Amino acid sequence: VNGQGNLLYETMRGQGLTFQGTDPADNWVVDPDRQCWTATVNDGTDEYWTGNDPPEIDSALELTFSGWVYPTDFSSTTMFFAKNDAGALTTGFSFGWNSSNGWQVDFYDNGTNGEGHTGTGSYAADRWYHLTFVYNGSGSTDADKLKIYVDGVNISLTFTGTVPTAIPASGDNVFVGAVNASAQP
Repeated sequence: VNGQGNLLYETMRGQGLTFQGTDPADNWVVDPDRQCWTATVNDGTDEYWTGNDPPEIDSALELTFSGWVYPTDFSSTTMFFAKNDAGALTTGFSFGWNSSNGWQVDFYDNGTNGEGHTGTGSYAADRWYHLTFVYNGSGSTDADKLKIYVDGVNISLTFTGTVPTAIPASGDNVFVGAVNASAQP
């Protein structure tokens, strides 16, 4: 890691992933035969990964995302993984750090939005965190449907709105290290 980096991701499957940034040396592919990648260094402003629209995520009843992050600053909102429409944020979801709410998963479902967050707690910059969110739409409560683990610990969440019973369908690409909106890369 070159000292500027703040994100390290693991994923099981690639979807035509393309690095968007100014320094292609800041990313590396581990297994191009399987279209898998396991690491990227993003500067948090203009470098991120984007991939084709994976239809497996649209309307999924279950989804798990896990990765390593190395935040250097908690004063701004940063997305780690997102699949949502551009700009209006009306369909899809995102997972990242919200400077007011902590680690957060947002669901955008045509105005019926829901989210769960950890609170800002005592998280420190300049250290690695292993983050996992687990979504299970068949849960009977929001707390059954969405869980966020930080360093393997299931963190109690605060909810706003209602977590949906299926991931809201979005015909847009996957973003790693950004959200598909005009305010972020």
